[in-house]
Amino acid sequence: MSDTTQNQKQKKAKSLDEEIAAAQQKLNMLVAKKREEERKALERNQKAIAALLRTEKLDAVPIEQWTSALTALRKLLKVEAPKGGEASTPSKPQTDSEPSKSAESPALQEAA
Repeated sequence: MSDTTQNQKQKKAKSLDEEIAAAQQKLNMLVAKKREEERKALERNQKAIAALLRTEKLDAVPIEQWTSALTALRKLLKVEAPKGGEASTPSKPQTDSEPSKSAESPALQEAA
């Protein structure tokens, strides 16, 4: 009789191990699914932003102007600067021939 009870305990333990493995597998699948959904949502958002910029003819604005206006844009959108290696400063210093922030984005200044 003790063999029967021991076999039942082993079977129950194996069953629990199997349940844990199945739950872990399901968790991994759900995490991957969530990651994929987040990636697709980001991709849709990036496409929508690019389309908006094209529609408003803002895709013709030079990168230097975008870079120098980033601080004001972040304030307007209430978005923090990325933490890490991405620099949000212009790669070259601003010269007199380039417009200043105040001259290039009066709408940004009004909203701020």
